[in-house]
Amino acid sequence: MNTPLIFEKLLSIPNFQIKLTLECDSKVIPFVKSIIPNEQFTLSKLGSNLRLDLKSQPSNHFLFKGSDTPNPGELLHCVGTSSFRNVFSLDFIDDIDGEIDQILKHKKIHKTY
Repeated sequence: MNTPLIFEKLLSIPNFQIKLTLECDSKVIPFVKSIIPNEQFTLSKLGSNLRLDLKSQPSNHFLFKGSDTPNPGELLHCVGTSSFRNVFSLDFIDDIDGEIDQILKHKKIHKTY
C-alpha cells in the first residue's frame, strides 16, 4: 500500500462529510425491501483521516489513520469509545474467519442463503 501517496491525495482535497443510503427494492419481488435492511453510511474526511460510521451500529465505526497520527495508515475497527482493533492484524482476521465458519456450518443459516 502506497500510504504516502494516499495521504498526499487526501490532503489535497477539502474536508467533507457524505451521507450515503443503501436501499434495496424490487418490483419483481415485493417483499425484498422487508428482508434486506436499509443502511445509512456517513463518510467523513478531516485532513488525511477518514472515518466511516454505520447508522445501524452507532457504536461501531472504521477509522483510517492519517499522516498526522501515531501509526499512520492503520485501519481501525472501533467499538464504543475504548476498544480499537487493527483490521489488518492476524487476530482480527482469525475472528472473521471463525465467524464465517460458524455461519457456513449452521445449516439453517446456510439454507437461507
